[in-house]
Amino acid sequence: MQIGVSTWYPDQPSDGFDQASAALFARMTTPPTAARAALIDTMVKALKAAGIWDKMDALYVMAAADSQSAGLNWKSSSYTLSPVNSPTFTTDRGYRSDGVTAYLETNCAVGTIGGQFSQNSAHAAVWINTDQAVDLRDMGTPFMGVNSRNSTNGLGVALNAAETIVAAAASDARGYSGGLRNNSASIDIYKNGALLGNRLVASAAMTTETVHICKRNGNPSPTTRRVAVGHFGSALTPQNFADAYTIFNTYLTAVGGA
Repeated sequence: MQIGVSTWYPDQPSDGFDQASAALFARMTTPPTAARAALIDTMVKALKAAGIWDKMDALYVMAAADSQSAGLNWKSSSYTLSPVNSPTFTTDRGYRSDGVTAYLETNCAVGTIGGQFSQNSAHAAVWINTDQAVDLRDMGTPFMGVNSRNSTNGLGVALNAAETIVAAAASDARGYSGGLRNNSASIDIYKNGALLGNRLVASAAMTTETVHICKRNGNPSPTTRRVAVGHFGSALTPQNFADAYTIFNTYLTAVGGA
């Protein structure tokens, strides 16, 4: 759906927009409509107020007005997404692979950037809006990532560990899936803002490989689930996950991508 008809231009007054929102608008080739700019700014301010924004190294909102803005890292001008082998972009819905070779390259290696993501303080999460049971990650590397639904209906998260940890039943991939590590011994796994379970798995050194979206770095077979939002950084709190679900759901519902 089209959000608004008038357009906000970067050289006009910000109308109270957060500085991060204004910087994001300036990096969009096509300026956002006034209504979409307001939606984006509301989300940025809400993430900051909830204490989530500063914990992120990267935030990709792929349910966007066009493919150029869908590839932007909302946190900074670094780590813009690079489409590989033409993954399919759908306006206000996100990106999906062809299931063969297509994916999105974040150009970000969490183990080498010196960001918020660290060995014993880390999170990763995605919002998926199509369902599919498959043993492939929606975002990640060999040691970090999220699989919103595997072939046995489990939600799995890996954070500085060489395996995907299945938390609990996940009969539908759609919605907000992710997890956090805030110690060296375990991972907490969340679905739609609620804790599904905790799994004991010792932390390992962070990966030096770049994060992929729509597939795991090093895995030749991408998932065909469509990704609307993806983000990673330092450990979130349980309240952060609950708030993030509400914040993303508000935006995605407004554009039709929930």
